[in-house]
Order: sequence, then structure tokens, then C-alpha cells
Amino acid sequence: MKQFMSSQSYFGDATANLSHEPEPEKLAIFFTVGAVKFAVMSISTLNLYPLYWFYKNFQCMRNQGREIWPLPRTIFFAVTAHSLFSAVHKQTPNPQFSPGSLAIALFLFILIVSPLPDPWGLIGFFYFLLLLPVRSAIEQINHRAAPNLDPNERFRGWNYVGMCMGSLAVAFTILSSINYLPSASVVEGSRLWKKDLDYLKAQDLLNGDEEILYFYTSEIWSIKDDGQFISDGYVVSYEHNPEDGELYGGNVAYGDIDDISVVWSKSSWNDTVITITEVDGYEFELWISPESRGDRKFVDEMMRRWKSTKNSMDREPN
Repeated sequence: MKQFMSSQSYFGDATANLSHEPEPEKLAIFFTVGAVKFAVMSISTLNLYPLYWFYKNFQCMRNQGREIWPLPRTIFFAVTAHSLFSAVHKQTPNPQFSPGSLAIALFLFILIVSPLPDPWGLIGFFYFLLLLPVRSAIEQINHRAAPNLDPNERFRGWNYVGMCMGSLAVAFTILSSINYLPSASVVEGSRLWKKDLDYLKAQDLLNGDEEILYFYTSEIWSIKDDGQFISDGYVVSYEHNPEDGELYGGNVAYGDIDDISVVWSKSSWNDTVITITEVDGYEFELWISPESRGDRKFVDEMMRRWKSTKNSMDREPN
């Protein structure tokens, strides 16, 4: 006599077998993200997303038994990336990159690009391109280990939040780098926009035939409230007084300067302070950011112009 397995027993066993199948996410060896999503998130978050990518992959390495601390390795990724690249390379069936060469290229890229002045510093936005071969290899590894794994190509809620907030920071960074908005460092006068030159001329801070050599403002959105610059003929400092709406400061030709004293900044958080003493005893100050050694360029050119003018005046017959 045939015996039939009850439907409850049959489906119960099948369900039990299915419930023991590991989830694809648990089979994944590294952190997967789609190429387009990786690129968009990298740019729109000012390269914060690649740090997240490094952190998640260092976590995966620790989960595989490596005794590492993901957070410190992420912070110092420029020198620890080789360990991740090597781990991925070893598990890729047909790797298209060399871990050593790629790690050196990443280190040199960051080392060379980081100190570049604006707007060349914008090149740093694209260091994530060096990570694309590793991202692609991870995709291959995870596809073999977990064919049903979500490729993580869709943008989700937190991705949109990060993109919206980051895009504002990206726009601000780009506008500052091209000096449409004031730069955080000293800039050459040739980089000032016409709207800013027109404003300085309208306020009688700049003559029509003057050429600005170096300019700096501590303001974020506009040069109208604060600024200091040297031209081929003058040293100028101005500040807007919100109480009466007037501009105050100093404007002196090199030949009318009696003394220049400089208190150099001792950290990136403090400005270099320049005190100008005119021949009639009047004094005014210029506060210059040390970022990218802009204060050194500013002071060196100002001192050179002043000494050259004084030497010319001393040689003139009485």
C-alpha cells in the first residue's frame, strides 16, 4: 500500500530547506556598488563616498578573518589601500589591475593634487576613477559567490539626501575655485572677475589703469565687505561698517610707506598680520590667510615693490 507524505510535511520540509539557504548579502565577499552610482556619489559628496566604500570593504576583510581595524585604515587609505587592492586581486579570476601600481598611483595622485592651488585642485574630484578597476573586480567576485546579490545600482533615500547636500558643497567649491565666489586663500589679481574689479573701481579703491597683483578677502559670498590687495602702485585694505554702510581702511602708495612689519601665522587657523606705517605716522593692518602659502607670496611681492620704490626715490637728486 502506497503511503503519501502529507502536504504539511512536504511543504514544511521544503520551507525548512529554503530557510537555511544563506542570504545573498551574507555570501558576498566584498561591498558591491554599481559603476554609475559609485561615480555620481563620489562627485556629489566631495569624495566622501569613496571613504565609505573603503570602510565597508575593510569591514569585509575583517569579516573574512583579517585582524584589521577598518576605521583607521579608512582614514589613512592613501597608504593602506594596497592591502585591499591585493585582497581583491587574489580573488579575481582575471584581474585587470596591478595592486602595487594602482596603490602607488593613488598615493602619488593624492600627494600631488592635494596642495595644488585653485582651480587645479578640482582635479582631486576625480581620484575615484583610480578605484573603478577594483570596483569592477569586486563585482565579478561577488557575482560568482552570490549570483542573486543585489548589484546596488539603484539610488536610495540616504543617497539622495547625500547628493542634495553634497551638490551644494560641490557647487560652492567649484565657484570658489574659479573665484566667482571669494577664495579661502590669496589669489592673483588676474583671477578676479570683472564684477569684482568694477566694484573696487566704483569704490575708488582701484584706479582704472592699476593692476592688482594679489588679493585676499575673509568673506565667503562677496568681496564687498572686506578685502586687502596689493597693486602695481598701492597697498590697500578696506572693511565695510554695517552701522553706517561706509568702507574704512587704508590706501597708500609704496613711496609713502615708512615701515612694514609682519607677524607670521603659526597655524592654518590664524592669519598673518601685516602692519603698514605711513610716513605721516598713520597705521593700518592687513590680515592674510596662510593657506597654500599665499601670505608668503603676498608679503614677498609687497616688500619687493616697496624696497624697489624706496631705492629709486633715494637715488633721485634732491
